[in-house]
Parts: sequence; structure tokens; C-alpha cells
Amino acid sequence: MRLSDMPFSALRRVLLDLEFAERIGRTSGIVFEHAPSDTIFIFRRYADNEKVNWADVATVRKQLDYRGLLPADSFDNLLLKKPA
Repeated sequence: MRLSDMPFSALRRVLLDLEFAERIGRTSGIVFEHAPSDTIFIFRRYADNEKVNWADVATVRKQLDYRGLLPADSFDNLLLKKPA
């Protein structure tokens, strides 16, 4: 499994800032739901400082852009770019 440099706390913050509701799912995953756009993300339980799997990052990036919630380049600027 390839990990990103992004801690789960950073991804959580972006989703909460976009008004996703967070809850613990029935199968012990973490669920983020944005009812107005009918968008749902389900993640395994990450610790706040744990690095997020690249597949999860790519899925969130693509869906946020597709759903019109956050353009892909803005997502990159918030989370993926390293400081100069």
C-alpha cells in the first residue's frame, strides 16, 4: 500500500471545512457525507497523524472536483504541495 505525505487530520479538516458530516460507520469505518451533493466517502479508521493511502487521496480529489465542491488544483494547493 502506497502512502501519501498527508496526515488524516489534514484530509479530515478539508472535508469538514466543505461541510461534510463525519460519523463512525457500522463496520468501524469513518464516514464523511455531504448531503447537498450526494457525496459520501468511507475510510478505514485512520489515526489523526497517520498518513493517508494514495488511493484514498486520489478518490477524494477526483470526486470533490467532479461534484463541484473543490477544483482539483485547489485540492492540490491545500494538501499536496510541499512548502517552498
